[in-house]
Amino acid sequence: MMISDWISMASEQLRPMSLDAKFEARRLLEEYLSVSAAHVVAHSNQSLSDLEVSDLESWLVRRRGGEPLAYICGRKEFYGRTFEVGAGVLIPRPETELVIEVALMRYKFGKGTAVDLGSGSGCIGVTLAMERPDLDVVCIEASSDALQYLQKNVSRHGLEKRVSALAGRIPDFRLHKTFDLVVANPPYIKIGDERVETNVLKYEPSCALFAGLEGLEEIKNWSIWAFAHLRQDGLFVCEIGTGQYTAVKEIMGKTGFRLIEINKDLAGHERVVSAVR
Repeated sequence: MMISDWISMASEQLRPMSLDAKFEARRLLEEYLSVSAAHVVAHSNQSLSDLEVSDLESWLVRRRGGEPLAYICGRKEFYGRTFEVGAGVLIPRPETELVIEVALMRYKFGKGTAVDLGSGSGCIGVTLAMERPDLDVVCIEASSDALQYLQKNVSRHGLEKRVSALAGRIPDFRLHKTFDLVVANPPYIKIGDERVETNVLKYEPSCALFAGLEGLEEIKNWSIWAFAHLRQDGLFVCEIGTGQYTAVKEIMGKTGFRLIEINKDLAGHERVVSAVR
């Protein structure tokens, strides 16, 4: 079977469950063959071996069953960089890139220290360290599965000297020092929210998604932790869910934060809250 024929066949199989079936088919092929998109186009008449077709079929079965493309491929792009992901770690989302943009916009200090709470794959903490070489970053993650990917991504990007990956659960984890910046993408979906996609529920870690009956439990806990560990005038940047800003602003205000601001994502949803200690 030629590459072009396989892409056509795979696209047909994926079409019922994908908005961009041809893209996904090509993506699977690129990852399996470890080649670029340009290579696939240039070698569309190249034949695949029986073993390659068989292996690719197993990937198609997984995707048709709803397993996220990122888990099958083993990686996900975030802020222009590649992060390793797999079962047990939350897949980085494009809207979370706004946490990086807000942090870079509002953090005005020079050399300093930052903490990434509930770091998961490390996409936020590692990206911050890459964008700001004057920042040393501590990444804290409770899940042992996610921690493995966090450590892999710190190494992947050559940041072992500036990024620490620590096992810990917020708010119980304590660091006996203060920081200039705290960033977070906490669980903020309320339990029972029917808007959550079935495949997200099935495959991604619930501990990284859900936070109590209102979705605010961890935002409150993590805000208190951030306030306690920030130096005076330090900055807290936190992703939130749609419609939560009013409640989150009240939580942060009662915690003691000031200069509370909201930024919307590209879809117009209130997405990232930032505040100063």
